[in-house]
Amino acid sequence: MLKEVAVTLCFIALTQAAASCPKNACDKITCGGKLTKDSCLLNGGRYIPNGGLCGCCDHCVQLLGEGEACTSSGPGLATSECGDDLYCSDTINQCTKPNCAMIKKEKEEFLATVPKPPGFIVPTCDADGTYTGKQCSENECYCVDVHGKTY
Repeated sequence: MLKEVAVTLCFIALTQAAASCPKNACDKITCGGKLTKDSCLLNGGRYIPNGGLCGCCDHCVQLLGEGEACTSSGPGLATSECGDDLYCSDTINQCTKPNCAMIKKEKEEFLATVPKPPGFIVPTCDADGTYTGKQCSENECYCVDVHGKTY
């Protein structure tokens, strides 16, 4: 579910970047360094083929651990992001384990500023802040555990 926000933001960023890149942009861009998938993964990163500016160069994003400082969005290419099962809390600017109530609040705040993107899901939560077992989008429902993982 956290990935929905990231995917939506990436889609918006890539759409804007693609619109500002001429067709021959890669002819004029020199990719720096000797980035390889292996070197990125060995250093705790996430390798993104053609993930650089205009899709010309490969990109490596450093994965952050719980409690590390983060920003959830901003201009330019991301150099870091929260690791698996973590998300960047806008309220404390740290990577944290999600709980349904926090995610719901942040998604509702996001929707107050933009039209709802297709497929964007605001979770339903139990009184204790965990996910309800049944989550629904516009057209379908699915089962999740108390942490929001589908099964």
